[in-house]
Amino acid sequence: MELPQFPDAHRPTNSQIHTFRTSQRKEYYSYRLGVRPETQGRALRFGSMMHYGIEMVAKGQELECKVL
Repeated sequence: MELPQFPDAHRPTNSQIHTFRTSQRKEYYSYRLGVRPETQGRALRFGSMMHYGIEMVAKGQELECKVL
């Protein structure tokens, strides 16, 4: 049996395949329609803040501390 060949732009990623196996509807909305959640998860928010802080320190800029 020969597997279908995808052009590079349409080759599914491992994440997309895993999402498809978990929920075909979620894969359709996320990858084909590009729908993303409006809110970020707590871990993603924390990681984004950490990367922002590291970037500011690396550039020699002062950090402004805020409670979100």
